[in-house]
Amino acid sequence: MAEAFAIIGLASSVVAFVDFSLKLIAAAKSVRDSIHDTLPQVYEIDLVLQDVHFSNLKAKQMALQDGPLSEAEQHIMTMATECERLEGELRTVIDKLKINPDTRFRAIQSTRLALQKMRREKDIGDLQDRIQRLDERIRTNVQMLLDRKNTSDTLSKLSTLIKSQDDLGIKHDYKLDSIQKDILRLVKSDQAREGQLAALKDHLDSLARESAICRKQYRVIKSLYFDELPRRWSDIASADKFTNDWLFDPTTTSFLTWLESGNGIYWINGKAGSGKSTLIKFAAKHDQTAAALNEWAGPAQLHIASFYFWNQGFDMQKSQIGLFQSLLYQILRRTPELVPHVYSDDRLDHERWEFDDLKKAFESLAMHSGLSTKYCFFIDGLDEYNGEEQDVLSFLSYFADSKVADIKICVSTRPRRMFEPFQQSDNSLIVQNFTEEDMKRHVRVGLQMNVKFKHLPKSDCEELVAEISQQSKGVWLWVYLVTRDLVHAVNHDEGLDTLKKILRQFPPDLDEYFSHIIERIKHVHRVEMAQIFLITLQEVQPLPLFLFSMLDRETHSPNYAVEAPIQPLDAEELSETERVWKARIHNRCSDLLVVGDASHPIFLRYPVDFLHRTVRDFLQDSYYPKLRQLVAPRPDFDPLVSLCRMTLFALKSVPKENFRLKSSLNRVIGLTDELLYYAHEIEKRSTEPDTAPSPVADILDELDRVNCKHASKPGDKHWTHARDLPRTRGYEEYREGGNCNFLALTIQARLTRYVRAKLSANLELLEKKAGRPLLDYALRPRRVTAISMPYHSQREDPRIAISMIRLLLERKANPNQEVHLNDDRTVWALFLLSCYESDMSGEATVAMKKSWYKASALLCQHGADLQPRLDKTNPSFTARQILLKLFGNDQTLQLEDLAAKYREQEAAKEGPWSFLNPKWWLSRK
Repeated sequence: MAEAFAIIGLASSVVAFVDFSLKLIAAAKSVRDSIHDTLPQVYEIDLVLQDVHFSNLKAKQMALQDGPLSEAEQHIMTMATECERLEGELRTVIDKLKINPDTRFRAIQSTRLALQKMRREKDIGDLQDRIQRLDERIRTNVQMLLDRKNTSDTLSKLSTLIKSQDDLGIKHDYKLDSIQKDILRLVKSDQAREGQLAALKDHLDSLARESAICRKQYRVIKSLYFDELPRRWSDIASADKFTNDWLFDPTTTSFLTWLESGNGIYWINGKAGSGKSTLIKFAAKHDQTAAALNEWAGPAQLHIASFYFWNQGFDMQKSQIGLFQSLLYQILRRTPELVPHVYSDDRLDHERWEFDDLKKAFESLAMHSGLSTKYCFFIDGLDEYNGEEQDVLSFLSYFADSKVADIKICVSTRPRRMFEPFQQSDNSLIVQNFTEEDMKRHVRVGLQMNVKFKHLPKSDCEELVAEISQQSKGVWLWVYLVTRDLVHAVNHDEGLDTLKKILRQFPPDLDEYFSHIIERIKHVHRVEMAQIFLITLQEVQPLPLFLFSMLDRETHSPNYAVEAPIQPLDAEELSETERVWKARIHNRCSDLLVVGDASHPIFLRYPVDFLHRTVRDFLQDSYYPKLRQLVAPRPDFDPLVSLCRMTLFALKSVPKENFRLKSSLNRVIGLTDELLYYAHEIEKRSTEPDTAPSPVADILDELDRVNCKHASKPGDKHWTHARDLPRTRGYEEYREGGNCNFLALTIQARLTRYVRAKLSANLELLEKKAGRPLLDYALRPRRVTAISMPYHSQREDPRIAISMIRLLLERKANPNQEVHLNDDRTVWALFLLSCYESDMSGEATVAMKKSWYKASALLCQHGADLQPRLDKTNPSFTARQILLKLFGNDQTLQLEDLAAKYREQEAAKEGPWSFLNPKWWLSRK
């Protein structure tokens, strides 16, 4: 697309040349008629021609990148060459019209020039005609580029840019259309009037400039978009007409007052299934909300955005990155002119948005001088955030306590102890306290829509309605389920007595209902039901429907994934399998699992998800032992191992991959990281000793082989280099030097049993590893993932594996080994700096610091030098300072004791003459 706008820039330069040349000829004619007139400075034409040169070169470069040019575009590029020829003739004519100021005989020179002018009159006229023809041609070709009656590539690309903005919902002011119309009006004029060419150049420049602004806005806003962004919102049921209106009644709640004049956080609290998400969706999009917030904002620019956490959904639906990225996307697409305030020009289009980037973008937006803005965010399901509870409070405080912008937030959550102080404020409500009348209305309307219900006595129907709302205890999901059963019974011609019986026998709470549903599933399907539920409980994100068919293959051949060929799925087989398994999921899991109709964010389609989060909670908290009992006849079944097999099969079945494409890379790395996560969970939950072999070793070996195949090209580095390195922050930086390998990646993934087996078979893998030492990967396991794994945010997980560090140290890994890629700092020094940066950034949790201390103790016991060089420019910055900051005085002294004992043990091994060994003196530093 870029070359289209380079051609517009070239057209502008040609118009400027024509304009200047015509003015120069007009001046030459004046000099011809009167020897006393003077000519403009000829050097000015050099500046004009430089623009033509530069624009032509840029257009040629763009054409090489973007393909063949249209006829009009080719003509405009040809005109650049013609400008160069005309410039030479112009210069010759003008030079001959000038009087040499140094001549001693100015009168004679003037007379001679006057005679020459008479002979040059025809040449000047011819030159003028040629430039005017050039003027006509540039106008014609610009018209061909931009007139809708033609089909030029440039017009097509301008239209594509506008359509791209529309596709993302980017609000634009149609400047491109307006400028385009003005240009066409100017080029259709019959003659070049005074100032018209200058106006045409200005408009062409404006078109190129505005196009560049729009392209940048589109790139930035597109980079913020993710497919799952609207999915949760569209999955939430919309409120019935006339329900939830109580929210805006100032005699009932404080919500309207808060919208109009309040600040801080408004808390919407409610039990599971009580309709919190529906209420937030209702509030965020209601006209009365917008009107009240506009009153609050006054003359300031108002931004309203919303986000819906979904714990059982995909990564971006349950993470801080997803939250911030979604909010920023919604703000910028409505006010794209704010893009320059949040985006750095040195950011590459393919780079993922990291949390720090997004936070800085918000800070930049809020602090930009001259912007009068107010923000209101609606955030649903804080209790479904997949991370540290403290993180939730931190980002809420960050927003609500902002000193540089007016921000307020309406949030919803289940009852949680950590939120109690906020929920007891005046700016809060408990949903189930207000919904009884709404439920009656909903049930009444739902029943009356059924023709057969209309034949029942009205008083009996009202009795059913009242009983349903009373028994619901404020849980909308319960109302939906019982109403569905009643409608089903009426459609089968059941009478009023049966309907009352159904209602009164309906389980009073959701857990009992879910248990009841499972008990109704046929016994022949129970084992497969349990397998499916166990897999959905362990998965990182909802699996595509097709992969559940792998359970059949696994039953007959546990090694199916390792033995499967590397080839894309057959479209016909895929479609038929999905048709069969859509019915099977329903037969085995009833309505508790739902097959979606969307594509999967990584691979395939039709993600399988729980009906509601309460289903997952029930299976995990109440029914899990029964599920394990049901799969007891298949003792080899492990849902995590099954997930490893499914993921490997998916990796083998992806379309032909090209690691130079972001989509291909994210697909492969996303599936790879999922598999590594499942493999780690297997080791973490295993009751077998660390020395036992990994049950998925063959799957991991095959994973490496498959990805080597996907990424294979002569001279390419190992496929593990395809992922981005973590971004440098302060002292902490990561460099591979082209020497990463699969063993290093499995160390980062903390697969101790797998690594132990590999090193036991070949210790040289440790000794001969170039670049980063393997111990460095264990101590600094951060890696960029296509999707965030749960272990990145679970509170009990410290991110580093002590068992892995112990394994490598027992295999003689050296904590004092220098890493040349990192300024010759030692592995131990790099670990300390990594801990220091994490602590400085506020990431360090109690669990992380405990693991750091255990790792430090192991390293000191194996000879870690407590005086490593940390910073060449700051020799006073020492390891002891870091240890004191991280662990305090007592634990720092304990580490120093461990290091001293190691030195004494080494000295004892050397004997009485150890002081003659230089190593002894180094150890005493």
